[in-house]
Amino acid sequence: AFGGTLRRDVSENPDLLRHHAPDEVGFNEMFDHVHDVELTPGGILADALRQDRIRVNSVHYQGVQRLGEGLSVEAQADDGVVEAFSTRVNTAPVLAVQWHPEWRTGENPQSQVFFGIFGRALRGEPLVS
Repeated sequence: AFGGTLRRDVSENPDLLRHHAPDEVGFNEMFDHVHDVELTPGGILADALRQDRIRVNSVHYQGVQRLGEGLSVEAQADDGVVEAFSTRVNTAPVLAVQWHPEWRTGENPQSQVFFGIFGRALRGEPLVS
C-alpha cells in the first residue's frame, strides 16, 4: 500500500521475533502467541491507550519491509517490524494493525479501545477522546 513493500519471513527469520505460533497448534491456541509492541509517542494508539507498550497476539507470516509513502508508524515490535501504521487519505483516517483486535474483544480492553477509535472515525469525531 502507498508504494510500500512486504517481507515474507517474519515467522521463520532467526534474527526476528517469531511472529506466528508453531504450525502444529490449534486455531484457538494460535491467538495465544503474543509479543509486546512499542507504541509511537503522540500516535493515535499511544494517545488512545495512554500506554507506551502493549501486548498483542501475533499470527502473521508477512510484515512491512518498507513503509509506504505518507504512512506513519504507530507501533513496532522489539525486532523493528512495523506492527501498526496510520495516515489520512483526503480527510479519512486510516489505522492498520498487524495483530487481531477482533479476537476475544470482550476480554481485551485494548481491543475495545481500538474499536472505539473506529466508531469515532465513522461518526466523524476526533479519533482520540
